[in-house]
Amino acid sequence: MENLEKLENNYFDLILLDIQGVGQSESEEEGFGILKHIRAKSPTQIVIAFSNADWSLKYQDFFDLADRKLAKSQDYVEFKRIVDDLLTQRFNYNFYIEKIGKIQTLSLADKTKIIQAAQSSILSGKLESTSTAVKSLSKEDAQLVMAIVQTAVAVCTL
Repeated sequence: MENLEKLENNYFDLILLDIQGVGQSESEEEGFGILKHIRAKSPTQIVIAFSNADWSLKYQDFFDLADRKLAKSQDYVEFKRIVDDLLTQRFNYNFYIEKIGKIQTLSLADKTKIIQAAQSSILSGKLESTSTAVKSLSKEDAQLVMAIVQTAVAVCTL
């Protein structure tokens, strides 16, 4: 892997990631290790699990962690439709709200409060309401929410 930092910071609109033969020098788990790292650093990065590997239970966690899964033998028209749909989602603020809703460590009450603040921040382009709302969260959850909202603000104001 030439530049892991680009995978961490939303440099790419979309990443096609194979499970085998990728990132061997960064992770013993290869593509799965890279995907887990991307999710931890940049939860809004769109990742397509793109592989010819047998999709057995052995690989299920990898495919579940990706936004979509595609076989390398996929029909081009279907492949293009899926990529286009994902790119369209990336520029829609609801994509980011859904990412916040999927944070499993947040209570329903926290999710409701954070989502309302995030919507305000994304629409206004100002992070203050989200910054205030995350103060009661754990450091890790607050960082995760802020990373999602900062990316949403940057992308949705383009």
